Amino acid sequence: MCERATGCVRCVSSAEPAIRTPSARHDPRVDMYGPSPDDALDDHRLQVRAAMGHLSSQAVVSHVSAAVLHGLPIWRLPLDRVQVTRLGRCRGGRRSGLVHVRTNTLAPAEIVVIDGLPVTSLERTVLDIGRAHPFIQAVVVADAAARQMDLSHAWELLGEMRRWPGGPAARRVLEFADARSGSVGESRSRVLMAGAGLPTPELQWPVPGTPYEVDFAWPDLATVGEFDGRVK
Repeated sequence: MCERATGCVRCVSSAEPAIRTPSARHDPRVDMYGPSPDDALDDHRLQVRAAMGHLSSQAVVSHVSAAVLHGLPIWRLPLDRVQVTRLGRCRGGRRSGLVHVRTNTLAPAEIVVIDGLPVTSLERTVLDIGRAHPFIQAVVVADAAARQMDLSHAWELLGEMRRWPGGPAARRVLEFADARSGSVGESRSRVLMAGAGLPTPELQWPVPGTPYEVDFAWPDLATVGEFDGRVK
């Protein structure tokens, strides 16, 4: 369920499952093919809810934790700590065993409410992950976010971050993001192909004369490509 926020804070819904007792902790880094398994994400949601109950009202769920609450796929991003941003003018941060607290500015429009918790907006979450995490992991998140909504507002936010640490990295992620990339594997493949110097492929290309489409195509080269993995 979603609670409506007051003022300029927007309200969104999520498909978060009912709270349950977490089982054994799972390390997302062991998964080599697709996003982190659902049980690891469920455990992290529980950790977020528990941590926010002990933090000040100035704390907003952010970065990887925000991506989890937005329902974005997580590939090789750390789930060992709950990540929050505390409202303040001086940028900085501190880590404990369970929580990573950053201090930064957040405009009201950059905060949404998901199941009663304040969370950075989808656009701000994409940029924060782009600033703080490796390119390929950030592209996985950005592609999925682009499938959920138009990220044009993210460019406005990026303009305000031009002097922030990691700003150029976030710009590169946003430039590379493509809503047509249909899975974690396809996002990773695009990054690897670009790194190898291959021509930029057409995505979800319809094969002429058939009802099928392929993940990647280079029509001028009469070449197509498909990502096939245990988890597509």
